[in-house]
Amino acid sequence: MSLQAKKTLTKIMTAVFAVLLTIGTALIVYLNSPLHPANISDEVIIEKGTEYEVKLKGISGYNETGFCLVTDGFYFSKEKLFVYTDDEGFAKTTDRDEGGAYLLGGYNSADVLYENYNFCGEQYKNRQELEAFFEAPDRIYDFDINNLSYYISDIINYKKQFTGSATLKIYKGRCVITSVSVGDAKVLEIK
Repeated sequence: MSLQAKKTLTKIMTAVFAVLLTIGTALIVYLNSPLHPANISDEVIIEKGTEYEVKLKGISGYNETGFCLVTDGFYFSKEKLFVYTDDEGFAKTTDRDEGGAYLLGGYNSADVLYENYNFCGEQYKNRQELEAFFEAPDRIYDFDINNLSYYISDIINYKKQFTGSATLKIYKGRCVITSVSVGDAKVLEIK
């Protein structure tokens, strides 16, 4: 290899290294900046986020730290989902861009942790009363043997089935559940 070829190869390698170093540095700065969704605090989301109401169908499970909400048409997924409001005023998600807010999958959860919320209800004043409600058996009204498969499916999918709503705020792809209501009564509110 000639001296001229070595100089040209050195210049190319230096340029490639400089470009890769610049890209790596920019990526590290972005991942650690407040512009990245993982670094946005719940307080910022609550302060700057757009408020939506979500219709609840029940919970899928609970333990001593919290519970996981089951919503009607509002899904928490690993994929990017777009948020829209239906005719009743409840938020729903879709994979089509309808304009407006969006959710980035890995940064959101349907879990409600007791340590982040205050009990504010008349009926369920603490964790024990709420868990007693979760343990109460679901009633089946107007039982129809033809719907037996639906009843079994509900038992598998829900730990407790009830109607209610949750209020959440969405900002830059992140969402925070700010309150949970069972029926018409607000039960939990974020601290």
